[in-house]
Amino acid sequence: MKSTLGSNWNACLVSYRLKDKLTDEFVSKLVDISNDSSLFYHALRDLWKTCKDNRFLDIYITLSNNAIKYSDIGARWLFDCTTPNYCYVPRVIVTPTQILPQPMRPMKENRVLRGGRFGSSFAFCRVLLRDEDLVTMSAETVEQCRERILDLIKQDLTIAQTDYEYLHCSNSQLRDRSFWFYKPNNGNTAETIRQWMGNFRHEYSVSSYVTRMALCFTGSIKTFTIQQLTEIEEIPDIKTSDGRYVFTDGIGKISEPMMRRVFEALDLNQTTGYLPCALQIRMAGIKGVLVKAPELGLREVIQVRRSQIKFECDHYDLEVIDYSKPCNLTLNRQVITLLSSLGVQDIAFLHLQNEARLRTTMALLKCREAISLLDKVRFFEFEKISNSGIDISQEPFFRSLLIAAYRDRLRCLKQRSNVSIPKMYGRAMFGIIDESRTLHYGEVFIQHTSNSQLESEIVLGYVAVTKNPCLYPGDIRVLKAVDVPHLHHLHDCIVFPCNDGDVYWVCWLPDMVPNLENQIEPLNYDTAEKKLLDHAITIDDVADFLIDYMANDFLGELCNAHLAWADLELATSPRCIELAHDIAAVVDYPKTGVNPVNDEKRRELKAPRYPDFMEKELRTYASRKVLGKMYRQARCAYDLHVQLEYLDEKHFIEIDETLLFDGFEIYLDDAKRQYHLYCNKLQQILDLYDYSTEAELITGCQPLFIDEKRSYDAADVAGQDFKRLRTDTRREFLNEFIRYNDKQQRKRDRDRDITLISSDFNIARKQLQKASAWYYIAYTEENDDHEQLIKSKSFAWLMWDFLCEIRSRKERIHHLSSRTISEALKSYYITMTNVKSRHIANYEKARTNLYKYLLEDQCEHLFEPAYSFLNIPDLTGTRVRVIIDSHNNLNKSKTIINLNKQQYDIVPLNINKIKLFNKANRFYFKLLMQQPAIATVLEIAIDWAAKHQCFTRMDREGNKILVLKPEMFFERALKALFKDVPACYLPSFDDNDEDDNDQMKIINGSIEDDSITSSDDDEHSIKLTNKQLNKDLFLTYEQWTNYMIDKVR
Repeated sequence: MKSTLGSNWNACLVSYRLKDKLTDEFVSKLVDISNDSSLFYHALRDLWKTCKDNRFLDIYITLSNNAIKYSDIGARWLFDCTTPNYCYVPRVIVTPTQILPQPMRPMKENRVLRGGRFGSSFAFCRVLLRDEDLVTMSAETVEQCRERILDLIKQDLTIAQTDYEYLHCSNSQLRDRSFWFYKPNNGNTAETIRQWMGNFRHEYSVSSYVTRMALCFTGSIKTFTIQQLTEIEEIPDIKTSDGRYVFTDGIGKISEPMMRRVFEALDLNQTTGYLPCALQIRMAGIKGVLVKAPELGLREVIQVRRSQIKFECDHYDLEVIDYSKPCNLTLNRQVITLLSSLGVQDIAFLHLQNEARLRTTMALLKCREAISLLDKVRFFEFEKISNSGIDISQEPFFRSLLIAAYRDRLRCLKQRSNVSIPKMYGRAMFGIIDESRTLHYGEVFIQHTSNSQLESEIVLGYVAVTKNPCLYPGDIRVLKAVDVPHLHHLHDCIVFPCNDGDVYWVCWLPDMVPNLENQIEPLNYDTAEKKLLDHAITIDDVADFLIDYMANDFLGELCNAHLAWADLELATSPRCIELAHDIAAVVDYPKTGVNPVNDEKRRELKAPRYPDFMEKELRTYASRKVLGKMYRQARCAYDLHVQLEYLDEKHFIEIDETLLFDGFEIYLDDAKRQYHLYCNKLQQILDLYDYSTEAELITGCQPLFIDEKRSYDAADVAGQDFKRLRTDTRREFLNEFIRYNDKQQRKRDRDRDITLISSDFNIARKQLQKASAWYYIAYTEENDDHEQLIKSKSFAWLMWDFLCEIRSRKERIHHLSSRTISEALKSYYITMTNVKSRHIANYEKARTNLYKYLLEDQCEHLFEPAYSFLNIPDLTGTRVRVIIDSHNNLNKSKTIINLNKQQYDIVPLNINKIKLFNKANRFYFKLLMQQPAIATVLEIAIDWAAKHQCFTRMDREGNKILVLKPEMFFERALKALFKDVPACYLPSFDDNDEDDNDQMKIINGSIEDDSITSSDDDEHSIKLTNKQLNKDLFLTYEQWTNYMIDKVR
């Protein structure tokens, strides 16, 4: 039945585009394939996608090709599978002139859809009101189409001779102009469903009626059914003495055993090891937050308050919306505007943005930062991949994910000023109440956990707290975080003396917390009186309310006006205060039914000009305030980086020979077949969610229709579909080997628990060969152009754990060869010291330390990132400029260092003519560069930076250059060579010494050749004794270096 309904729906998709091409031949072909409803569905869906891109194609030939392609059952995937807690639902876009059926997408279940009590999900339809350009329908368009929309709600929506009745929507869906419709079946109608949802007869306010009923349409996850008599208790609210304010509004309690039971049902506790302290729930007519309460003991019980009960209902399934967890915090333009008005310095915001840009850029260069940038991608365990020796920042597929996330981060910086606050300095948190009544006015308790180690830390001191949207400086409160032992069981929440259960913006980064003396009293946002009717509410009343709301929904326009006026004037100006009041009233419109902003007032509040960061086309100016500075800085970075050559994926497609396991060729044919099936299924997901690349899908970045993505979180749903595709494909890989491993067979339905590498040597060898074949095919196979399928690289890494095993079994190959360093150091110390041959082996340990200090951990710090010196007019002076030849070959004499407009080869380096900051710097540079080992290290470091385009730029003469930080190089090199050296032995320099001597003075000492001795454990050591100290003696370079390398060792 489901397949038949889905097939009919896809026939609608095609017919509205191609009704003038429906020939007898085409109809006959449709009849031929209609007996297989699954084949019919897939063939028509692909035809719809092709017609969308090409209106002039031959639909008969295209349909025939699709029928052949999907005759292979393995190619049919999406429609025949379901993701837990999601269901396929028909969708329709309604514009002023068109009704446009859309492909079905899985959507998160709600109370009404769940369980099939009113038929399958195909009996429901999601209707989206859009302008002709498919963006959310504006208030003006709603008013112009009032009668059309009223007919849609009061009458029926007819599609393919099927009538759908208006049902309802959630509050967020109402803001998005999105509604649920229902096709009556089995005696059920939209009205009987509304009656089933609960008792709303006591409501005479249409706004309350609409918002109460909307609770049933919130996407949620069902856990289990609560026993009303034994597991639910009602407790009183905590109020002020006059009863005007309710401190516990929306806050209930849950015992710890019940909390554990919830998370076992969600299957989250076992996967993360994390048990939250607060749940956002729906249950019967109850909404709000449940907070873990140790005082409830070992009972499995939930305690709710009267303020949480919104209507009467008998459906006691506990539905989870969200739960407390570590959530990253970002700045936005509203928060920045208010913090700036409270005295936070511009430099603090700019510094934070620079740090964010640098972290994002470094993710393209270093594994640690790359893992951090991809922290929201849950399909691969990047830590394990990196630990196996695979460089995530350079591997082609993972680099494509980095580039997608990188572009998205820069776009967010430019368009919304979304600057991340470091995790240790801020979080987004549920606000809950202090039931122990220990906190005093102005105090809060904050305990946050890390994402990985789950270690808790209590915040002490002043914090900035607000709630979005925030429009008046008084909306940001500076509170004192204190330690309260009675509250240590609460984490990843902010605990107030009183609270309403919302999500708060909480930051304790000192530079972002305004001074107490700058704090402003908050505005009093009085709630308007609700409009009451004198009769029972009907669907006609609901329709009129919905149209009035949408026709007067100017929230986005008012927020833009507030942002513009705050830049032109101040956030504390009378006009901004008036806007703040009006915006608060508009936000409450669905609850009160009262809108204070009419067309005339809206025109009065419109700004005459707009700052450049708002990116308006007309009447703009360059803002001098912090948002303008941040915008221009971010725009410069965005325009520069998105066009760089290294972002072109073609430059990084390269086979890693270390991932090719001996004998992989025997699996190439099977791998090719699986690859094409995978690409076909992946293309279905991309088409369904309007993604252009697999990197965008996997990272959730940059879908084509951002507006529709925002409407029902398509990125999350698309991610669920990819997760299912990944799981199914991994199982297909393992099917061949499951019979050899009982543990795999028992746990095959839980992908994370599958024991991958067989303990049987022969089977393990076949597994690795097969994984290697998948990797090889993904990086070498080409799809037929006429199929228009994606060329997937993710296929290679579906079996990432096997590839890591292959890599770990082979010798790790560094991108920067350490052999050059090794050979140079060994040659130097063999010829320049009289260390005995049995001690040469100790050299390798010293070389490893040098490599670690100068390359693995510090190499990127030796060079100026390209964007950080764009405005420096002269790149010579005291900076070290490295000119790279056209082939980036640093072993040739063309590669030079340019200092003070004079050029020198790297090796050998003429030190005499170099002038730096002072004699100390010149002295140390001379000391370091006369060591061939250090010169070689510098050469390889420059080679490393030259390969990473974000460190290179063109100088005035057209040379490709790097800018070395000499002071940073000194610091890192000295750490490597002079580690643990007593201060009295550090070198000094003579101001009058301009000659390039082969010796240098040391303070209070010297080293004689016979001071090189062996310890009892046959370890080479160099010792300085008091007897050897003499101010007048000199230390030769080879003796000094010999001592230093021993210290590094």
